[in-house]
Amino acid sequence: MCDRCEELQEEVRQLRELMAPSDVVTPDGCNLSPAEAAVFSALLSAGGKLRSNNYLFQVTRDFTWSEYRSGARAAPDPDSLVKVYISKIRRKLRETGAPYEIRLHWARGYSLHRTDVVANV
Repeated sequence: MCDRCEELQEEVRQLRELMAPSDVVTPDGCNLSPAEAAVFSALLSAGGKLRSNNYLFQVTRDFTWSEYRSGARAAPDPDSLVKVYISKIRRKLRETGAPYEIRLHWARGYSLHRTDVVANV
């Protein structure tokens, strides 16, 4: 019975991945997971403005929450979960040389900025 539950949860995860918005933009070669792509897209769509930790946590819920609801894993602290995704995204951006920087706004959230754009001063 438990094996069947796990199979169904995996099918749901895969279907959610397929149903993810097609307008999610990710840098070439970064190979972001669906949850990482959702966080990156949320930051990108903000146009350099702050996205709160809570907002970023909410965009990942569809991709991660089924594991915690099922009791398979203890529910994480939302801020900790967001920090992990941000860390993974930063590493992948750095490894591929993608022209983006994620900035921390202490205790408030994160913002995304292009590093290849020169500001008009």
